[in-house]
Amino acid sequence: MHKLLGKAQKLEPVQVWGESFFVRRLSGLARELIQIERDKDRPRHSWRALTVRHSLVDKDGVFVFSDTDLDDLDQEPANELDKVCRIANTIIEITPEEVAELKKRLAILTETSSGDTVSPSVAP
Repeated sequence: MHKLLGKAQKLEPVQVWGESFFVRRLSGLARELIQIERDKDRPRHSWRALTVRHSLVDKDGVFVFSDTDLDDLDQEPANELDKVCRIANTIIEITPEEVAELKKRLAILTETSSGDTVSPSVAP
């Protein structure tokens, strides 16, 4: 392995669901998976759920959630997911333009055929 690869992750503390965890930097692969999902016309999972799944770890650096938890994460309150996403977005340096694009796509996805909007389970 190259000497620049595999360096220790910087972990940022976060309190969610009444417990203490850490947020780690997303891997290149995780970032790509989130990008691919958000680029779909009808994403299967929210970018928040994917970000939490791929960045929230315990004190030993072990991921708290797996892919099998994504459906449940999609149903969690946005304020809990946002605690992790705010930190993860800072660490991975998502640009303001990317955040605006995500909000725009979410607004489009929540429109119904009648033109009314529905309240998504994960609000921007």
